[in-house]
Amino acid sequence: MEYAIAFIGYGEAAYHISRGLQSEKRVRMIAYDEMAEDAARGAKICSHMEEVGVVRAASAEEALRMQSTLSL
Repeated sequence: MEYAIAFIGYGEAAYHISRGLQSEKRVRMIAYDEMAEDAARGAKICSHMEEVGVVRAASAEEALRMQSTLSL
């Protein structure tokens, strides 16, 4: 069974949690962060998502629709 976890906001805590889950082959991670488009912070947020293999959702609603277990 595959689990999908949604992060609403992808700051330092979500980044470190997803890094810890990265080795779990049955966990798919999705995140939405409204600051991902921010000129100053967006590059770091998107880089962290890509590094860990987190799928970037276009909205919080989309992230929640894609999840199967819980929201962080």
